[in-house]
Amino acid sequence: MRNVLFYERQSFHPLFFLLAIALGVAGLILLIPTPNAEAPINPIRGIVGFTFLLAAVIIVNVLTMTTWVYDDELHVQFGRLLSYYNKRIKLRDVISCRIVIYEPIRSTGGWGVRTGEFEGKATSYLNARGTKAVLLETDAKPCLIGTQYCEKLAEAVEKARGALPETTSSE
Repeated sequence: MRNVLFYERQSFHPLFFLLAIALGVAGLILLIPTPNAEAPINPIRGIVGFTFLLAAVIIVNVLTMTTWVYDDELHVQFGRLLSYYNKRIKLRDVISCRIVIYEPIRSTGGWGVRTGEFEGKATSYLNARGTKAVLLETDAKPCLIGTQYCEKLAEAVEKARGALPETTSSE
């Protein structure tokens, strides 16, 4: 079993979850059978009710970001029940790690899986809420990981990087 140095599950703004609850309740109400024995559920009501329930489940699934730091990599996943985006960064490839404050709407147009510029460089953005993040610089594109616990995430990355075995090239 892998050693987890950091774990965080973030959700997007709570209003989205209120919307999901409202859709789910509306869907359940529409699926309640009527006293009419010939047609207990009107087909259109059934389809709309099922669609509302499905939309509620999709909202709850999609609007979740989970971050793990293991001994050798950082893993970010979007999606709670079914992941729809995964990013793995090998910690041996990280050149530097630092806490930054950014403006998600100005930088990339919002939260989620985004691409934009940060400090003049094309950067990947993985964020669910807030304006604080940890910037991981690699030889490839830098990656900005949004978190509510910047210090703990940066500390876990640095701790794992410090514990990595030294790689030497043998010729």
